[in-house]
Amino acid sequence: MNENNLDDLRHQWQALSTDNARLSEANRLLVAKLAAEKATTKQQKLKRQYLVFAILGFVLLPFLAYVGLYEMLHAPLWLCLLYAGGGFYIGVMDLWFVSLIGSADYISMPTCEAMAHASRMLLWQARLQALGIVACVIIVGPLLVYIYCLGKPDVMIGALVGLGVGLVFGILKYNSLRRMARSLLSDLES
Repeated sequence: MNENNLDDLRHQWQALSTDNARLSEANRLLVAKLAAEKATTKQQKLKRQYLVFAILGFVLLPFLAYVGLYEMLHAPLWLCLLYAGGGFYIGVMDLWFVSLIGSADYISMPTCEAMAHASRMLLWQARLQALGIVACVIIVGPLLVYIYCLGKPDVMIGALVGLGVGLVFGILKYNSLRRMARSLLSDLES
């Protein structure tokens, strides 16, 4: 082997090392972008779910307050307004959470900022659950007392069954959304 061939081999080897470093960096950036896109998909799903909850809070609970409580059970107006107001409260809180979820663009954000946002979102998700439980006790407590005082066992059984089904559904749905939010954070961490 002559000196020229050896120099050519050295240059080719250095070029391969440079290309390898550039490919590694491009691969790292691609992996980060794919993780951010995966997290963004989960972010959109969370937004949609909480938007549905907000609409249900604004529409369904006031409707049930009027039709179920006021018209059918002849509940006092204050109890109907409390129930309907609870729906508005839930709707407002869920809309606020939707805006918090959507306030970040994970694809264009630096990873540490995206992770901080996702962590903050997880914290507020837990806080909203706690606020929802307090609101539920404030709203459902007087409602159950009123239904009990009606002296109609069938209505009380229906209310308790509805409460049980609602609790099971709510716990399962919350756990599902909590797992999705945690998965979003782990996607950003990878």
